[in-house]
Amino acid sequence: MPRRPSLISPESGPVRLRFDIAYDGTDFHGWAAQSGLRTVAGVLDEALSTVFRLPVRLFAAGRTDTGVHATGQVAHTDIAAEALGHAYPRGGDRGAEEFAALVRRLSRFLPEDVRVRQIIRAPSGFDARFSALRRHYVYRLSLAPYGADPQQSRFVTPWPRALDIDAMTIPEDVRVRQIIRAPSGFDARFSALRRHYVYRLSLAPHGADPQQSRFVTPWPRALDIDAMTTASRSLLGLHDFAAFCRHRPGATTIRELQRLDWVRDGDLVTAHVTADAFCWSMVRSLVGALLAVGENRREPAWCTTQLTATARASDVVAAPARGLTLLAVDYPPDDELAARSAVTRDMRSRD
Repeated sequence: MPRRPSLISPESGPVRLRFDIAYDGTDFHGWAAQSGLRTVAGVLDEALSTVFRLPVRLFAAGRTDTGVHATGQVAHTDIAAEALGHAYPRGGDRGAEEFAALVRRLSRFLPEDVRVRQIIRAPSGFDARFSALRRHYVYRLSLAPYGADPQQSRFVTPWPRALDIDAMTIPEDVRVRQIIRAPSGFDARFSALRRHYVYRLSLAPHGADPQQSRFVTPWPRALDIDAMTTASRSLLGLHDFAAFCRHRPGATTIRELQRLDWVRDGDLVTAHVTADAFCWSMVRSLVGALLAVGENRREPAWCTTQLTATARASDVVAAPARGLTLLAVDYPPDDELAARSAVTRDMRSRD
């Protein structure tokens, strides 16, 4: 008999899961969980802990800042195998005809408020109580001032006081797009080869259109895109980006910037930024410095001189968070994940 797809195999022990996540960062205080603040990790950790009935903590490929969005965030966590449950055989319609007559006969002897809907031959090992993976309930309320309709009154609780439904539901600004069993050696952060970001600006005099306003930074002043492109090329490669990073104790600021270019489509200007990894506030600081070049407040060569700095430059101003989105994270083939993770961890520990 075919089995349903399962996230796990019958073995015991923790199972590593990969999560692909999208979110609108406008109303979040960044990715990392912080006491008393609404964060992406905080919301997801709480929801997953409720689902799995044990504490869950996600580890992300990139800890985005306050107000930064993502369409391709990747995270992982380890879950005990018994918390996930196992695949189980389909009952299907096997034995339905065999017991159909018994169901009809039994129904004649039962009161109208209880019914046996089906009887089938149970598969080997089945136990109605102990084989169950989960139970599903619904709770129904009527907000009508007169209560529930007569046809529903035995199954619906009258609740004439107002309720804030939005506060009671899962927030719409974060979604887990996919959960899969992670291949051996996978680590959302340390196995990553590179991260891809985009930064979007609108040069329209009226700012960003309403449908884009949460994800596009309005910039009504003119920009010299050619000058910004020239300055961007000088920043590519392996450098110490200390001038463009906020200080984090024990963290390196050496990164390999692999892509930094600009595309204009009408009033929309998009920066594509790719690196092996990014330090704190690096993308927004790079964009902010290049906007100064685009406004002719700085020469293109000024960006290159910042690469000799050993600390954050006071005259580098980070661009607003709303225009930044984590687009995707690249990983090596499955058989290279563990080696990539080991190399990255070793590099970070020596910095």
